[in-house]
Amino acid sequence: MALKAKIAAVEIAGDVVRVAVVRSGRRLPKVLALHEVRAEYATPEERPEALQRAVAEAVRRVKGRPAAWVLCLSSFHAIVRTLTIPFRRARKVAAAVRFELEPYLAFPIEELIVDFLPVIEVDRQTDVLAVGVRRAVIEEQLALLQSAGIDPEGVDLDATGLTGLWRAAYSPKKGLHAVLHVGEDGAVLSILNNRTLAYFRYLAVPPDRLVRETQNSIRAFLAGWRGGGEVASLTIAGHAGEELRNAFSDSFPMPVSHVNLMDSVKTFRAAQQAAEGGMHHWAGLIGVAQGAAGGGCSLNFRQNGLAYLNRTKDLAPHVMALCCMALLVLAGIAWYFYDGRYKSVEEAGRLQEEIQTLEREVLALQGQGVNVPTEYFQAPILLDILQEIAVKLPNDKAAVTEIRIERPDASNLPWIDIKGEVRDDAGFSAAVAALRQSPLFAIEEPELKLGEGRSTFRIVAKRKTP
Repeated sequence: MALKAKIAAVEIAGDVVRVAVVRSGRRLPKVLALHEVRAEYATPEERPEALQRAVAEAVRRVKGRPAAWVLCLSSFHAIVRTLTIPFRRARKVAAAVRFELEPYLAFPIEELIVDFLPVIEVDRQTDVLAVGVRRAVIEEQLALLQSAGIDPEGVDLDATGLTGLWRAAYSPKKGLHAVLHVGEDGAVLSILNNRTLAYFRYLAVPPDRLVRETQNSIRAFLAGWRGGGEVASLTIAGHAGEELRNAFSDSFPMPVSHVNLMDSVKTFRAAQQAAEGGMHHWAGLIGVAQGAAGGGCSLNFRQNGLAYLNRTKDLAPHVMALCCMALLVLAGIAWYFYDGRYKSVEEAGRLQEEIQTLEREVLALQGQGVNVPTEYFQAPILLDILQEIAVKLPNDKAAVTEIRIERPDASNLPWIDIKGEVRDDAGFSAAVAALRQSPLFAIEEPELKLGEGRSTFRIVAKRKTP
């Protein structure tokens, strides 16, 4: 379910900068505004500065502050591969994707930012759709946006946005279904298994070769598909004339239909006028904004050093024992905070002496070869966790009523369990987006309940994979 929020998606396509502002929260997004600015320059040397001015102007036209910004990249930049991972658990699959993808690359994996979507589980194995984008491409576009004061929380592809919007609008039945999104410069072929994106490919070919390339792509997908069945339908969306649609109908055995994705999206009149008749340019951007709120297919390439608000703690091995002792001592301080009490200067001195005593004892144990569980060294201290929750979930957006924290080594239980009441729907959506970027823990999809005139939530957080 998409969280209710105002989301802005931005795209830099050649010399054109587009921004789509949507309101999420329902099955289909509501388009609030569309802005398009073209970079004007006389020589190639002037292009970088012209693009910066165009980005700044497009951002300036956005009225009000969106809850989140997301960057939409063309699928032309994507490297896509279907991989079979010999595991089923989500953490093991996530850890193995980059390793399994590396042999298929002609350049170092470090140059690629990778995300993936689980597709199907067969014979205790997981097939995933692994997608990578060159780090340099993302950094270049992020730099342009940051020069205008915008730091997007996410980076996604138009392929997932287009497919997510089509899935929300037309709800394909069970089985394999294909949709071809035709643009002016190329096309994107997507195949869904039930409602899961199982495959996509960017087709950079002229219209007279599009039918054959689509046939070849579907055959290639089916040759490696382990879920059984045939593609039951093909939908043509976007910039496709009658002649092209007829060519597809004559060349494929399955039913072929044509849709205009923008017909299903509610758009304000001002946004329609801004589009100037070229509505098909905006479908991917609108879908990416909807996906950022949790309402469609989505990827996020703000990872591996490009993560939003990324912060790391570089702790040297010789201070690990001190961190463990601080965790135990500060647990007592946190109890005082809950009771509304403040530690005195004398208490601080006593705690400092206790820390020094514990430090000497731990060092003595290490000298005797006693093994200390590493979970206590790796886990953040309790006050850091409480401060992170307080900052990311402010009281005017969500009232936290209960926080339960298990021991760091209790791997079979949720590490942090947060419960409370939603006070501001849009603000809560932004708060959840900020929690997802926390360097301390990884949250699962929030559980929302509506009852007796109020909305309650439950957020489960787990330890991040080292």
